[in-house]
Amino acid sequence: MSSLATKEVLQKELVRFEERVDFLNDYIKHLKSAKDFEEDDKAYKLSIERDFKLNLIGQRTAQIDQINDQDILKAKAVEEFPSLLDDCWLVVKKIGEDVEELRSSKKLKGAEAKERSNAIKNLLGTKEQVVTILNSITVSFENDNFHSQLLTDFRQLNAIKKIN
Repeated sequence: MSSLATKEVLQKELVRFEERVDFLNDYIKHLKSAKDFEEDDKAYKLSIERDFKLNLIGQRTAQIDQINDQDILKAKAVEEFPSLLDDCWLVVKKIGEDVEELRSSKKLKGAEAKERSNAIKNLLGTKEQVVTILNSITVSFENDNFHSQLLTDFRQLNAIKKIN
């Protein structure tokens, strides 16, 4: 379900709750004016329902605000996404340069040679994982017009960028 559909459902609920609260307020005023114990008891019970609906109104309003904030974040992320993706490809390039630097460094013997070999393997593994993630994110960004996973992808790209 898209955030727009969710937002519309929440807004419809909000309107229903607000209408119910208005009705309850009017009815409670009417009941309290009767000066009858049964009417007061009924007004008390209805005031509990009204307070519950007011709580729900607060929750729905907060949820709608959260969706609006997410939409704003998503719009900013769409603008910054290509630049961040380019930065991540630079990280891949830097990893490749580090591998070549390790390979071309002076010859080592024994444990040091094994350490360098393991470092190269680790860097190559990291590079392969990052390239796979970047390719996947790129395809997702280009094919998903609603950018449903954009914020998650954006977080991943920021984590990749920190590798450098």
